[in-house]
Amino acid sequence: MLNNTLLINDFPSVSIYKYEDKYLYFEIKEGACYDLDEMIAVTEFMLPFVREEGRRFFITDLRISFLKFTEEAQVWNANFELAKTLRFRNALLVNNVFMQVLTNLFIRLKKPNIPTKCFINEIEAKKWLNSVD
Repeated sequence: MLNNTLLINDFPSVSIYKYEDKYLYFEIKEGACYDLDEMIAVTEFMLPFVREEGRRFFITDLRISFLKFTEEAQVWNANFELAKTLRFRNALLVNNVFMQVLTNLFIRLKKPNIPTKCFINEIEAKKWLNSVD
């Protein structure tokens, strides 16, 4: 987990923290699997932080456990049109270069609506999040 985070909600698959002045930090729990109901609940919870506080940068930490999605959740997430209008971005953190390459390949194949890229280093993730407008 990153330093200086404030827990704001705890879901079955993910804990959500405020991090610094503009990030939401998602810590994926061991063995986590997002189903459609949880994905919608997490999205509804985080939208006010994006709209009202301008926290449009997300850091998803996959170093503890890789997040699995049900098929329904994958389809819903891929078609989440609101992501384009809110202009948020997601940086994924993994443990090693091998997982980084595989994850970035998967991202290119799936083409999510939310700009997403994988990193092994928090500093590089934050540089990427802040470099794109």
